Amino acid sequence: GRARVVHLHNNPAYAVALRRGGYRGTIVQHLHNDPVDGVRSATARRGSSITVAEVLAAVDAWVFCSAHLAAVAERELGLTGTVVVPNGGTVLDAEPIAHERADVVRIAFAGRLIPEKGAADALAAVAELAARRPVRFDVYGGKAPGASRGESPYTRALRADAAQLQERHPGSTARIRGFVTPEVLSAQLARCDVFLYPCRWDEPFGMVLLDAMSVGTPVVTVARGGIPEIVHEGSGGVLLAAGATASELAAAVESVVDDPGYTRRRLAARRVAVEDFGWDAIAAQL
Repeated sequence: GRARVVHLHNNPAYAVALRRGGYRGTIVQHLHNDPVDGVRSATARRGSSITVAEVLAAVDAWVFCSAHLAAVAERELGLTGTVVVPNGGTVLDAEPIAHERADVVRIAFAGRLIPEKGAADALAAVAELAARRPVRFDVYGGKAPGASRGESPYTRALRADAAQLQERHPGSTARIRGFVTPEVLSAQLARCDVFLYPCRWDEPFGMVLLDAMSVGTPVVTVARGGIPEIVHEGSGGVLLAAGATASELAAAVESVVDDPGYTRRRLAARRVAVEDFGWDAIAAQL
């Protein structure tokens, strides 16, 4: 017989297809991206006869990975009774590395190398910091989702800026590492002093922040989208206002690494990742 419940991820057009095909069970729609784009994309395809009203009527329960996305759906689509189930860690057995800050401040950024993610902004902040002290900055990610290869104008500009930083500050390094596997990224983040993520868009959740915190690395970031649900007072990191300047970001990084309680910050980051976003904690919400 047919399944009594179908749990869909990210494409509401499938809910309509199921209903049109005669499915009468429960449909749970789980969105990890902008709900307005998700619903409207189902209606905007060439030749599509799907309406927004039909999409909304096809779904019995709406689940979102952040309160931010749920609020957008309620405000823009008129949804009620939404449910928030956060994402969990990427590397389930990720282990923190307890360490004090080294003489060279180790900073990492990870994410798609597109303007919205803020790698260039992170590099600008690191350049300000490198004028005062030695830093090692590593950027992980490709020009597109997944194991993407090749270059884009943005990644070429990043490499040029990184080379310029090293020329101006011989005691510092800045490298664009490209895509690495989740296991390699987890191990590298664990060795960093700070994860720097000054994104320019409203993150639906902020998975990479959780990846850093799960190995005990404090995060310096900005209040965009769902990020404040992860990085907040008590999480070991620093949450700045959206649009924070390079100087503000650099100062925030220094406030973390120069904190006499730096080790406690690492412990706090790990604790929030495990207690609030570990899979056991998420399962308890279901």
